[in-house]
Order: sequence, then C-alpha cells, then structure tokens
Amino acid sequence: MKALITGITGFIGSHVAELLLEKDDQIVGVARGGWHPDAPQSLVDSVPLFSWDIRKPAPGKLLSELSQFAPAVVLHFAGISIPRQCGRETPTRQAIAVNVDGTSNVLDLVQKIPARPRVVFASTCHVYDRVDKTDPIVHEASPLNPISAYGKTKLRCEQEIQRRVAISRLNACIVRGFHHIGPRQPSGLMLTDWLEQFGPDCAEISVRSTNSFLDLVDVRDAARAYYLLASKSIAVDICNLGSGKISRSRDVLNALLAKQDGPIEVIVQSDDEKWNAIADTSILNLLGWKTQIDYEQTISDMMSCKMVSQT
Repeated sequence: MKALITGITGFIGSHVAELLLEKDDQIVGVARGGWHPDAPQSLVDSVPLFSWDIRKPAPGKLLSELSQFAPAVVLHFAGISIPRQCGRETPTRQAIAVNVDGTSNVLDLVQKIPARPRVVFASTCHVYDRVDKTDPIVHEASPLNPISAYGKTKLRCEQEIQRRVAISRLNACIVRGFHHIGPRQPSGLMLTDWLEQFGPDCAEISVRSTNSFLDLVDVRDAARAYYLLASKSIAVDICNLGSGKISRSRDVLNALLAKQDGPIEVIVQSDDEKWNAIADTSILNLLGWKTQIDYEQTISDMMSCKMVSQT
C-alpha cells in the first residue's frame, strides 16, 4: 500500500508511519515543520517529508510530487489535537484555520490527485453529546453535540467530508478517536501533565481531577486500527476507536504513583465526578481488531521514553 500521512511528525502520525514501515508499505509525509528530535530514526531515514502549512492551499509542486507517487490512501492527522489549545467553547481563529480550513485544503489536494486515494480522517470522541454515568457508551449513531471548541472544529471537518462524499464520491472513513495515550505523547494532556511533574526530588504533584471516567487506548493499538481502516477493501464510513473500557483517573494515577520511589503528596484541584464518552467498538471488533496494551503497560513505556529523552 502507498500512503500519504499528514501530520506524520506528530504523536499519532509517527506511530502509524512506523507500523506501515514494518509492513513494507511505501510512505510519504507532510508536516509544517521538520522531524521532532525524538522521532524514530527509521522514519527520518526512510520517509520523504514535504513541508506544507495546511492553512494554505497545497503548492503545485506538492501536487505534482503526490500525483507521481499515487497514494492509495491519505491518513489525515495534521491539526491542533490538544483540546485546550482550540479555545474553551468557541474555537479560536487559529483552530478554525488549522483544523477546519486545513482539512478542506487537504481534501482539495486529495481530489486533484489522479489516483483518487481513500481518506482516513482522525476525528474525536469530543463530537458526541454529553453522556450520563448510567449510560456512557456511545456508538457511531449516537447524538452529536460537541461542547468543547475542539469538538466543534472536528465536527465541522466531518460535515465537510460527508458533503464531499455525497457530491463528488470522495472515498472516506471518519475515525472518532477516544483518548490516545502512549510514548511520544505531547504535553497538555492528562498523563503527560502528570509525568512532567515527576523528578528526582518530587514530593508532590497537582492533578486536575481524580474522579474522571474516560476511555483510554494505547496509541500503538490505535495505529493498528488506522492501518486496518486504510484498506480500500473495508467499506467503513464512520468508526469509533477506543478501548471500550471505563478507566477512572484515580486508578490511572495510582498505577503511576506505584512506579515512583518514595511517597508523593497529591494535590487535587477538583474531585467532582466527570463522565466522558466510552466507545462502542463493535465495528472494529467485527473487523478483527481489539486492544492489546493496557494502561499500566502504557505508563511503563511512557516513563521509559521520558527517561531516555532526559539522558
């Protein structure tokens, strides 16, 4: 399979690219900047990387290169993926420019490539309406009503993709990712916020909540799902990508604290219950996918990754 990956230097994009390389697929990538210092050397050495700020239409040279490469699939991960960076309830101008306009520019490029590749778009569970703790499971037809600015930008992207599917027969799959965790995860998310507070003389850490309930899925498990959905032979329009399991932030924190040396005081900002959507993963399960990595293993791997980066 030939694949173009937007946002290949990012968290999800780099893990998906690693998996494709393991399977001897051909890859090219686009990103606004160059490779991150922690990027796997296999990607740096093997994957052609094109510079493109997706807030602007794709340059003609890029279209020419990609037309010659003729990708069978475009995995679209580029965008602002840290929810708090998009604003609270109303998306910032930057969030609209990158996530919404950027996705439109990616779709414009895709539809100009003669090979007419399939698009696999990384959306989010934040497009769903609020859930109740008595029934937190959401399936692909559950009500959509994003509360956060981030979720609102992603829903607008979904709507644009569906519009193009209807009017121009775009071949696309929308993947609603739940909370991805794992090595190389960027700052600004629950586990990275916690891990960044630990150090040799750490005596206390501050956490937002120990009473949040959410669906956590290791990014390497997620990469396998993206790979599966990239196949043209699999006709899936919209798909949840999560573990389907309820994780409580307090339990995740305790698993992390158990791996530290010595006692650490935890300062909790709020202990109010917060329920996030939990994925119904029936579609992926029917395709033969299931999670393989629990969050305790993920925590160990993230800690090892952190120690390596500090040496």
